[in-house]
Amino acid sequence: VMSNTTSYPANVDLVGYNYQEYRYDSDHIVYPKRIIYGSENGMQYSAWMDVAKNDFISAQYLWTGIDYMGEAGQWPSRSNGAGLLSLGGFPKTEYYFRQSLWSDKPVLYVGTSNINRREDNGNWTQKRADLNWNRKEGDSVSIRCFSNCDEVEVFVNDRSIGKQTRADSRNGIFNWNTVYASGKVEAKAYSNGKPVASKMLQTTGAAAAIKTSFYSHPLIKSPDAVIQMSVSLIDDKGNELFRPGNAITVNVEGGGKLLGIENSNLADTSSYQSSTKPVINGPVMVYIKPLGNKKPVKITVTSPGLPPAVHELNPAKRS
Repeated sequence: VMSNTTSYPANVDLVGYNYQEYRYDSDHIVYPKRIIYGSENGMQYSAWMDVAKNDFISAQYLWTGIDYMGEAGQWPSRSNGAGLLSLGGFPKTEYYFRQSLWSDKPVLYVGTSNINRREDNGNWTQKRADLNWNRKEGDSVSIRCFSNCDEVEVFVNDRSIGKQTRADSRNGIFNWNTVYASGKVEAKAYSNGKPVASKMLQTTGAAAAIKTSFYSHPLIKSPDAVIQMSVSLIDDKGNELFRPGNAITVNVEGGGKLLGIENSNLADTSSYQSSTKPVINGPVMVYIKPLGNKKPVKITVTSPGLPPAVHELNPAKRS
């Protein structure tokens, strides 16, 4: 507001507005040639709609893309949790909601949440939609979907509990309240009457194995690159467990050393360099530094009662 009393906005190509969506319409009338964009914006659906419905607003920049260590709030929180990605770089629920708003390709996400009085009154957000179908039999549960498709239908153990259109969605979210029954929940999305996407959650069993993956073979791409390895726990059917709580231990030998483990739990105040961390908030990210001694990097991941996961990475061959 104060900037409009100066000549500054008239002397820049673009004018950024931080959390000032309410001024878009009025300022466009007064300054019709001004190129306006949201230079820092919150996650509210209404903040995006102020961009989507107005051709004269070029973009919005969300605060923030990834959780960060700072502005942590009350102890023991060590980080701000406002990101689309977790501290470990993994997509959070809001990430998939943004996909449903921005992508031209068919998008479908299904998650679940508890039902409470505040949500019944409409004061709920799209962030509560966990990849979890493990609850007490008979519990009330909300099934929530994000999609850019025309219709979404949800099935619990192959029984349809209803189909909704985008016009039925609230704040861009499809929502069904139902009673929990173990097994599976499946969502199907339709465009022009044809199925275009499906997603499923299943009731998971106890941890049976350790699952690891690398973004690429880092020592082939660059012998000096930090190795990033994700670790999760799966049941005997290969389903990834949601917040299992089991601890993992990472041991690195040979041509590398452990830099740290990130479990994306904002309240975890243990040493970042500790070799043991609980898997408590989705996958865990492990960071390993090659030592440059041309020795293979041997990585062993263990968890009580589970078979170890072992990898040996060989240094890149230079031509």
